Amino acid sequence: MAKLVVLKLMQGSFEQGFKVILQIGEDGAVPTTEIDGYLPPIPEIDRCYNSWQVAHRSVSPPARLKAKAKQVKNVSIGNTAQILTSTLRSWLNDSNSFRPIREKMYEKLQTTERIRVILQTQDTKLWQLPWHLWDFFESYPLAELAVSTTVYEQIPSKSTPRKKVRILAVLGDSTDIDVVADQNLLKNLPDAETIFLVEPTLQELNNQLWDEKGWDILFFAGHSHTEEGTGLIDINSNETLEISQLKNALQKAISRGLKLAIFNSCDGLGLAQQLASLHIPQVIVMREPVPDKVAQEFLKHFLVAFSSGYPLYLAVREAREKLQGLENKFPYASWLPVIYQNLVQVPPTWQEMKSEVAYSIVRKHSLINAFFTSLIVTTIVMTLRSLGVLQPLEFKAFDQMLISRKETINERIAIIAIDDIDVGKQLDKQKQESSSMRSLSDDSLKTLLKILKKNGNTLVGLDLYRNTPINKIPEGLNLIGVCKVANPIDDVVGNPPPPGLPPDNIGFSDAPIDIDKVLRRQVLSMPLEPTSPCQSDFSFNFQLAFHYLYQQKGIEAVFDDNGLYLQLGKTLIKRLNEDSPGFYINSNLGGFQILVNYHNYDIKPIRIGDILDNPSIIKNIKNRIILIGATHQKSHDKWLTPYAPQVPGVQIQAQMINQLLSAALDNRPLLWFWPVWLDILWVGGWSALVAIAMWRWRTPRYQVITIASSTITLYVVGCSFLFLQGAVIPIVPTLIAVVTTGGIVMIFSGMLHKKYKFTPRGA
Repeated sequence: MAKLVVLKLMQGSFEQGFKVILQIGEDGAVPTTEIDGYLPPIPEIDRCYNSWQVAHRSVSPPARLKAKAKQVKNVSIGNTAQILTSTLRSWLNDSNSFRPIREKMYEKLQTTERIRVILQTQDTKLWQLPWHLWDFFESYPLAELAVSTTVYEQIPSKSTPRKKVRILAVLGDSTDIDVVADQNLLKNLPDAETIFLVEPTLQELNNQLWDEKGWDILFFAGHSHTEEGTGLIDINSNETLEISQLKNALQKAISRGLKLAIFNSCDGLGLAQQLASLHIPQVIVMREPVPDKVAQEFLKHFLVAFSSGYPLYLAVREAREKLQGLENKFPYASWLPVIYQNLVQVPPTWQEMKSEVAYSIVRKHSLINAFFTSLIVTTIVMTLRSLGVLQPLEFKAFDQMLISRKETINERIAIIAIDDIDVGKQLDKQKQESSSMRSLSDDSLKTLLKILKKNGNTLVGLDLYRNTPINKIPEGLNLIGVCKVANPIDDVVGNPPPPGLPPDNIGFSDAPIDIDKVLRRQVLSMPLEPTSPCQSDFSFNFQLAFHYLYQQKGIEAVFDDNGLYLQLGKTLIKRLNEDSPGFYINSNLGGFQILVNYHNYDIKPIRIGDILDNPSIIKNIKNRIILIGATHQKSHDKWLTPYAPQVPGVQIQAQMINQLLSAALDNRPLLWFWPVWLDILWVGGWSALVAIAMWRWRTPRYQVITIASSTITLYVVGCSFLFLQGAVIPIVPTLIAVVTTGGIVMIFSGMLHKKYKFTPRGA
């Protein structure tokens, strides 16, 4: 990744000091760090630079000239350079008020990162200083500095499609200088179309800048200088121009895609200032007079690096540092190149310039491809879902979301259990042949019912199969018995209810299990099977819930004529059906089935033996539904649930009763599925959203973050829908669609970058 560091020096002076604002962020993105600091007054630095400038110009005439065969080493320039260097470094390294800025830069930046450092200020004297001498740039080999103004604007630009970088090379007045070397370097550039203007007139230059095809780079080699902040260029031996004379033509060129201007000529800071007012993206100039050989060497090294794929700033740094090899003849040549940067622009690479329009066209097609990818992936995923392929994964995801929920225990149900201790005591010794049908003796049951009636419990559910009558049920006690429906397909003969109970006090215990043997559904009612010993329309748990609601709250239960809805007071319950199967594809959805909205706890049972021995232990359990059932190890009434294996059936019945009561009395949501069309829209919408995000954030890092954040967000949203509204949304199909779509777009994006050698922004 690349970083952008902005050092904004506010209004001030060398005599007063400067307030400094530091901003750090990803290149091309909003800054993520900002702090204030202060650079103290240092009036001597201006004098130091002026002394070095005078010394430099004494050995480097204000024109591009070939070095003399025997260049005399000037001691004066060395002394002034050392003084300027030590003064600048002391100002930046030793000022306590600047320390927070310095320390924050070292904290937030890595030495392996590409870093663009921009010095933003209106004081052009600060532009002149050799900031590259700061120790920071020695520690960070991939960092380079540019200067910028505090006034900037992004000019909308539109380039003409082309396969090569288009360069307008202006070779101005060449009196006593060699611009042929510059011309040869530009001619040999790969993938470049260069138009040369040799000592043009103003009209010729103006006409070329207006070219409808536009330009990527404007290059100038020749004589130039700055007078009172105004940059001047000699376009031929008779004409000297200010940038303002080309204002309209340059603005049009910028609007048509001009991205970089290179003035390989002397004293170019005045040119940079004037071009900055036109909001040109980038300019490379020489801050002082430049010898002919230095200009040629810089251009050669810069073009080689930039055209081979180096980012603009690193190409400038490499070319600048290579000039050090000439400093025995041309002292401090490496101090001369400087970049001006429009702060809102991101420097393009060579490949982006030659392919920018093609890239935008390809990206437009890639966006269309991203949508098609999303459509195809959604179609495949939903087809797999319709075939039931995803069902096991959806079961696991659903279970995991249920398990992650925390709820409080209500007190409407109590369980009286026959555990392993009770089994030996409560078996009917006189009817051992019936022990498989029941594990509670008639005497124990009779005594228990009396205790419950005396305690004020009037609704009891007996979750035990019995083939003998229950004698002498206490008056006023409503006892609900259980039976099992015969199923010839599965060779299940069924179990009859306890003899003598009225039909309204009987309910079937049947519940469908899923392919992974987990119980997730309950059946409230189903058609009678004529040959079945169990002749009840309603389930055991529904009977108990209905009797409780009617006795305690006066709430009635009404099924609609088509058997699709159940009105339980103000609560409307919709059964599972073929219109909204959710993950129940190719499943038996006969009868009035609903999902079990499990609580993540089991009701702690009370041993029947403890009650028989000490009836007072249930004195606080009144006005509840009492469930009597077996929990001992030998019981065959054990079920696998999302929470645990081997859950006693009496606990399952308690869960099913509890969800009906909670829905009617507490507005606790029942679980339901979206219709199929909404599932498809949801999966397709997420897939398309990720495709767009992957297309927009085209760097691998951001693409991975996009996929990861999407999956996390999707899970959180799924849990929220489930917990707050009871909606079971298609999490697994959506996750598969998101990851698959994101992966395909990511691979395609990588192939695109590799094929066209595009450098992703921020990479």
